[in-house]
Amino acid sequence: MKRKEYLLLALILAIPFSFYFFNPIIYGADTFYYLDGICNGSPLIADSPATVFVFSLLPCNFVFIKVLLYSLALVALFGVAKTGELLFKKNGWLAGLFIFLNPLFVFGMATLENENFAIPLLFWANYFAIKAKLSKGRERWINAVIAVGLVCVAGLFWRAAAYYLVGFGLLALPFVLPAIATILVYGADLIGNLIPRPGMWEAEFGLALLFLGLNLFTIAGLFLNSAILLIGFYWFAILILMGPLAINAVPWIAIATLALFNFDAFYKFDKILKCNFWDMIKTVLIISCIFMPFVFGYAITVSQPPTTEDLAVVQEWVDLQDSGRESKNGFSYGYWIKYLGGKPSAWGGRAVQDFNSGIVLTHLDLNCTKLNETRIMKLFDCG
Repeated sequence: MKRKEYLLLALILAIPFSFYFFNPIIYGADTFYYLDGICNGSPLIADSPATVFVFSLLPCNFVFIKVLLYSLALVALFGVAKTGELLFKKNGWLAGLFIFLNPLFVFGMATLENENFAIPLLFWANYFAIKAKLSKGRERWINAVIAVGLVCVAGLFWRAAAYYLVGFGLLALPFVLPAIATILVYGADLIGNLIPRPGMWEAEFGLALLFLGLNLFTIAGLFLNSAILLIGFYWFAILILMGPLAINAVPWIAIATLALFNFDAFYKFDKILKCNFWDMIKTVLIISCIFMPFVFGYAITVSQPPTTEDLAVVQEWVDLQDSGRESKNGFSYGYWIKYLGGKPSAWGGRAVQDFNSGIVLTHLDLNCTKLNETRIMKLFDCG
């Protein structure tokens, strides 16, 4: 990659994150589990020692955290661009640009969670895995060892890294043994975690497909490059099954788009339509990649929860709880409540509760007195 290509990708990624600095909040539900630990000193009991250690070093400074999130996203973005360059020497860096055709990468890297520290390592593991597939002899094994090593380090932060070892087994011989070992040790958990969970919107079957936009069509580019065909569809299947893991499919979707972009056979339509049809399609793809970051930036600044209005309603719930009222909440708001000093009745996962009494914070419509509401929540007094 040339210096100007690195710079261009950095500037395009800076577009949504520049918007983000105008948002006084860091968005995301699970984000506030970590902010509660960083800012309030609450223990991160569900995380690995590596995650706990890294988050213990972070200051309760939202500007600093957003700069850190941008930096981690940029490292990951360069990993995708370099992987594309392995497969398409002339313009492979465009894989990094095509990441911006859908919001999965920007939205995922703009939240503050343990996987933010794993994703850059994993995207670079993809690079070395493809390099191992394309190389021979001793070089192949060296690249494979680096790829597996990066996945193992990423696994210290995020257990979902194990899916990479299984996926790499579809690429080249050196990865077969690690893939088999991973399946034998973690197979039941890996399969269990892919089962869709009704009632948890982010884990519903096929939800991530709604975010793909043009990539629903460009995913066909996987058929145009045998090197990425199996692993690309492996991650696409995981994207369909489990939305929270969808960000891992982003590099392969971007590279599939690049393969389609470089498929010159489509120029035959120019003769049929008597116009520069395929060049027009390419231009639309490039313009979309430059335009969409503005849309993503607006979304994470204005509309992605929690907004300041959301937290104001949550604070109202906490204040009523502090006054001695019985208080209940939908699990989606639990970490926001903990961050603001309240004691949630549910957090971190689906919970069935009786919302027929007390002060209730939920997305449901209840036959109670409504005290306040936002786009994603309603505050009721149910007596």
